[in-house]
Amino acid sequence: MNIVHLEDDGPLREILAAALKAVEPGCDLRQFIKSDEAVRYSESHQGEIDLFILDIRVPGSMDGLQVAHKLREMQCKGAIVLTSAFRVPDQSILKSLDCEWFPKPWHIAETTSKLLTIARKKKLKM
Repeated sequence: MNIVHLEDDGPLREILAAALKAVEPGCDLRQFIKSDEAVRYSESHQGEIDLFILDIRVPGSMDGLQVAHKLREMQCKGAIVLTSAFRVPDQSILKSLDCEWFPKPWHIAETTSKLLTIARKKKLKM
């Protein structure tokens, strides 16, 4: 399982990394603080990434929602999960991007399980 996580909150990055590694020890988790770094990595690894977890409010030239649009423009087939404590995207946007919404704060055990299930289901469709 190859996962890209875009999140500017350090403790949240650490908690999610620990939870994912506990549940899916072999996962390749790449975490980014800035949107531009996540997009650059995704451009060169797009066929390998199973799951993108994108916070909406992040530093960089794009917010997480714009990153999701960019990933779909690049035809990345991995599952996309958008998350934020501040802004809920319109349902039509989520549908057009074929992505999921997870509001913050998370219950980490439940969230980790849901994230991996979403990625596995998407992978089966590919």
